[in-house]
Amino acid sequence: MAHQSPDSMQNSEKWEKAAQAMADASRDGQLIKLNCGHYVHDFEYERISRDMKGFIEKLDKQP
Repeated sequence: MAHQSPDSMQNSEKWEKAAQAMADASRDGQLIKLNCGHYVHDFEYERISRDMKGFIEKLDKQP
């Protein structure tokens, strides 16, 4: 799981493609785009925590 902020990268399209490729290469990968500053953990910590917990719970339910 990758959380991405649009202003955290100089070349957003290049980095978005790279992050999406990494998520696509993972069995349960996903890319979540956040509309906040570079330090996503400072701005969207509740969202990141909620998303991570849901992601882990989903993995725990898989055979």
